[in-house]
Amino acid sequence: WLNPLFRLASKRRLEQSDLFDLAKQDQTQILVDKLDSAWQLELEKCQAAKSTPSLSLALYRSFGRKFLLLAIPCFIVQILTIAQPLLIGGLVNYFTSIQEIPAWQGYLYAIGLSCSAFLITMIEQSYYFGAFRYGMQVRAALSAVIYSK
Repeated sequence: WLNPLFRLASKRRLEQSDLFDLAKQDQTQILVDKLDSAWQLELEKCQAAKSTPSLSLALYRSFGRKFLLLAIPCFIVQILTIAQPLLIGGLVNYFTSIQEIPAWQGYLYAIGLSCSAFLITMIEQSYYFGAFRYGMQVRAALSAVIYSK
């Protein structure tokens, strides 16, 4: 999907109209509005309680809940990472054991090891995508707020 854009860029200088549009949730104005409303709420709460406002709380209200949902795939990856040495140990035990171990058990260890490696790769990629995307959103919102002052 990027090859046509690369071909166009090799022929002439790219213009804004040549580039893809951002997703709605990544547009700076929407991010700034979300952060600004959370900041206004933080200011109101702090004025009522006579305390200092916290940018961290405003950022959490704006972006934190979705970012915390990324803990679920991270937790699954950690479980699978812990399971891998156990599966390797079972597989080594299958091949080195003196007593007779059923073949299905060896296959189960091998399949479990392969599936865990595949799942770790797939889940980590979605986690990294989400983390980088939320980081980009926070950076864009903060930059826009700083430069608009």
